[in-house]
Amino acid sequence: MNWGQVKALAAKFVHRKDIDWDGLQPLALDDINQQLVVQENEGAASVVMSASSLAGFYAGPTPPDFAKPRAVFFGARELESTDIQGLLARGAMTGYFAVSGKQLFANSIGPLSLVYSTRIGALVGDTAQNDLSSLYSPVLLYGLLKHATGLIQDFDAQQGHQAAFDGVIGQANANYAMATLTAGAAPRTPYGQVRN
Repeated sequence: MNWGQVKALAAKFVHRKDIDWDGLQPLALDDINQQLVVQENEGAASVVMSASSLAGFYAGPTPPDFAKPRAVFFGARELESTDIQGLLARGAMTGYFAVSGKQLFANSIGPLSLVYSTRIGALVGDTAQNDLSSLYSPVLLYGLLKHATGLIQDFDAQQGHQAAFDGVIGQANANYAMATLTAGAAPRTPYGQVRN
C-alpha cells in the first residue's frame, strides 16, 4: 500500500474526513519505532569507541537512524544491556553497555559491533511507500487509528485499535523471532530469551 491508500483506509474506519493523517503519522511512527522488531528495520554498525567524560568508560556515537539497541558485541563476545546508572554502578566490570544521550558507553576500548532497530522515516506524499506501508500496513493502520480515535475522543474505539495495534506488532515480532531460529540456535528475542 502507498501512503494515500493507508490514509483512505484509516478514514473509512473512523468515518471522518477532517482528520489530519499526515499530522498523526509522526505519533504512530514513534510507537512503531519503539516496538517493531523485524528484519526490515534492523541495522548494523561498527562503533569506534574513544575516551568519554565518564572516568574509566569509553563512548561512541549511535548511528543517525538509531531507534534502540538489539545487541552489542566486543569481538565475538556479546555485552549485556543496562542503563547508564547501572553501568556506572558496575564500575570496572566488563561485559556491559548502556545507551545514553545518543552515545554507546562501555568499558571496552575496541570498536563495538552494534545491531539495532532503525527509525522508520515518515512517508511524504500520497504515492510514497516503504517497508512499513508495503509489508506491515496493518501496523501502520492501527498505529494511526489509535491516535485518531484519541484525538476525536472515541475512547471505546481507541481501546479496540490499541489492542489491534498491540496484536499486529506482537504477531510481526513473533513471526520474525520464529523465522530467525535455526536448528540448535538459542532464541535471541523477548519471546524466548536464554541466558548462559
